[in-house]
Order: sequence, then structure tokens, then C-alpha cells
Amino acid sequence: MKTDVKRRVKALQRKLARDLEMARKNAFIAYASTVAIAYFVGELEPGEDLMDAYLRGLEYDSLETLCRDLAQVVKTGSSELQLRLGRAVCKLFKRFNLGVENLPPDHAGYYEPMLKIVNHLPEEWRDWIDEAVDKAVETERQTKKIFREVEKLTGVRFA
Repeated sequence: MKTDVKRRVKALQRKLARDLEMARKNAFIAYASTVAIAYFVGELEPGEDLMDAYLRGLEYDSLETLCRDLAQVVKTGSSELQLRLGRAVCKLFKRFNLGVENLPPDHAGYYEPMLKIVNHLPEEWRDWIDEAVDKAVETERQTKKIFREVEKLTGVRFA
């Protein structure tokens, strides 16, 4: 019986570690692509707001227009935002001679190429990405902890 419990605990610990590693990679891709698009495609200037250059990299004239397209994604599952993001990623990858033709549509293959691109960013932006990823992973860890406690209290399983 104790062996079964130990084995189950170890399996859960391994799953948690895998989940957190996946959360780290997903957060890295999100933050790194935002900064890289702003810096390399939107030509981020020193002292300029990151979002202004990101909007420029996505060829938006205003945050309002981007938000409208984001709302469309939520409503229908697709919008101009996805097309613009795809174009910006293609420009970014082309700048670094990285092929986009073999990448899956779910962004699963973006991690390694984004690591290469991020190495070309100034140190301040690499540090910013690292801090943002650490915060996102900690939030994910805390969220999982809360859900586990709720599961214990209610008997309801969360995916």
C-alpha cells in the first residue's frame, strides 16, 4: 500500500514538473515573440513603449483596432489579428533565416527558433522576458495548487 502511494506521489510530481516546463515554454514563446516583434519588426526605439512598437510590428494604427480584432478572435475564433501576427512572425523568422514552412500551426515548434532570436535582443529585454516568464510560471504553479485544494474539498476534478 505504501509503495503504491509513493509511486502515485512520484507520478504526480513528474506530471507537475512536465506541466510547469510546458507552462515555461508557452510563456517564453508568448513574451519572447511579443518583444521580438516589437524590437525587430516594429523597430522599437530606446525609451519607447513596447506596445507602441508591437502595434507597429503588427501593422496596427492603434491599440483600439488591435483590441477590436482580439474581440473578434474571442467571438468567432479567427480575425485579422491572426493574419497580422502570422505575417509579423514570418518577417521575424525571415530576418534570422529561420524557416516557417515546417512549423505546426499551434506554435509548438516556435520554442527553439525563438531562443535563437532572443539571443539577439539587448540584455535588458532578455532580462525582461526572463522575469515575465518566471512570474507566469509561478502564477501557473499557484493556480494548480488552488485547483488541487478545490478538488480535495469538492471531489470535482479539473482538467
